[in-house]
Amino acid sequence: MRRSIFVGLAGAGLGWATFSWGQQPLAMPAPAFAYVRAEQSVLWWQTRNEPPSGQYYVETWKGQNWQTENVVTIEPEKKATYGQVLYFQAGLNRYRVRLQAPSVPTLVSSVVEFESPNEFVRVFPLNVTDYLYFSKPIQYQITQANGQLVLKGYAKLVDCRPLSPGLYWVQFDNRREKFLKK
Repeated sequence: MRRSIFVGLAGAGLGWATFSWGQQPLAMPAPAFAYVRAEQSVLWWQTRNEPPSGQYYVETWKGQNWQTENVVTIEPEKKATYGQVLYFQAGLNRYRVRLQAPSVPTLVSSVVEFESPNEFVRVFPLNVTDYLYFSKPIQYQITQANGQLVLKGYAKLVDCRPLSPGLYWVQFDNRREKFLKK
């Protein structure tokens, strides 16, 4: 509780001061997702009891883990309703929204799943001497067997000549394939 009272301090004169004492702030209801859904190429979500500050992390399941696609800062004037344009990959797509705010525990939405009619991307050969080919230009990441990132980009043809011989993983279009560099 905040109160203003008239005070007089020796040598400081008279004036008004504001003090707080005695009461704990009222507990606010915990935030919750009212809905999370994908419509056309947009992921929509709405929360109840949204905190005054924080961020939403739009995440997609790629390879073997959740990866952040975008970060959206809470904007109270939006009345807790948000939309994020998505890039759908061939096959099954999974998205979720994670809320992180200083005043509340992390909140994670349910997972939204849907099948995309986008063309399935092929990769070849899986025993590589010089180049790795995709059936169309695509975002990709190549990691060593230990998970260390060695190449990434957007291409239809990837020059693998600089890679040392060994086992690698290529992640693309919501998939992860193993290949051997000779």
